[in-house]
Amino acid sequence: MDSCFGICGKDFVIVCADTSVNRSIFNLKSTEDKITQINDFKVMASSGEACERDGFSSYISANIKLQEFRTGHGMSVDSTAEFTRTELAKGLRKAPFQVNILLAGYDNLDNTPKLYWMDYLGTLARVTRGAHGYAGYFVNSVLDNQY
Repeated sequence: MDSCFGICGKDFVIVCADTSVNRSIFNLKSTEDKITQINDFKVMASSGEACERDGFSSYISANIKLQEFRTGHGMSVDSTAEFTRTELAKGLRKAPFQVNILLAGYDNLDNTPKLYWMDYLGTLARVTRGAHGYAGYFVNSVLDNQY
């Protein structure tokens, strides 16, 4: 029942996600934050099982911060997307993460906003609009028609 979607324009990126955690017909929580701020210029919206989503988001955020600490340089949105995709693909061969991701950010190098769509199989695509979850069926049709 998770849903997240994003839109990338000429000079902006908007990402949003629902805040509910459901199990079958039960609503377990209605205040879950499914958007992880990686740094000042990057955010990651994720959908999937609550424990895997939270664990994977924390893992990616911590490893990117560690990389920035080690090198003294921040990662670009492109390299962050590639790193996240690689970790999803590695997990697919060991213990798959059932996590779908929209990674949004702004690159200071080329002054462009970027939106990346990833699914739990490690598929990566740079998109101008994207959605995951049940609302994705409706949102994708509206965005295809109107955006």
